Amino acid sequence: QLGYVCADPRAAAIRWAEAMGAGPFFWFEMFRFEDWMLHGQPVDTPIDLAMGYCGSLNLEFIHARAPHATIYGAPDSAPATPVLHHVAILSQDWERDLDAFADMPLLGTARTAAGSRFCYRDARETLGVLLEVIEAGEDVTALLGVIRDAGAGWDGKDVFATL
Repeated sequence: QLGYVCADPRAAAIRWAEAMGAGPFFWFEMFRFEDWMLHGQPVDTPIDLAMGYCGSLNLEFIHARAPHATIYGAPDSAPATPVLHHVAILSQDWERDLDAFADMPLLGTARTAAGSRFCYRDARETLGVLLEVIEAGEDVTALLGVIRDAGAGWDGKDVFATL
């Protein structure tokens, strides 16, 4: 997965659809994950998110909606042009992968409503961006499967689809 931050996730998704044939994208407005911790402190992190696929590559375009700084930056400083924020891996063995990347500082953690965990590690010195480790829970793999399957049969007409 490539995760971008930007001021307008919808516009970014449309640009990727037109330029690269990516899509369709699914829109999540004011979306909140559970139990966000940033630098060890609880934080509310609502986001607008467009998610889709370009072939087998999962794409996220994210805009932070909180009135304060978040892992994705602050809403008033979101770049107009999407900027790569993170690469993500889908972890089949959460504890093993946390240990494997333990040399990268842990910045933030959260979970989905169904309990799948994810975290951001500071990989900027080695990768140039953050690393997101996502637990491959049933909810996550099912959602990604629906979005990926929508892309496989997409006719390229409607950039946005609904779940």
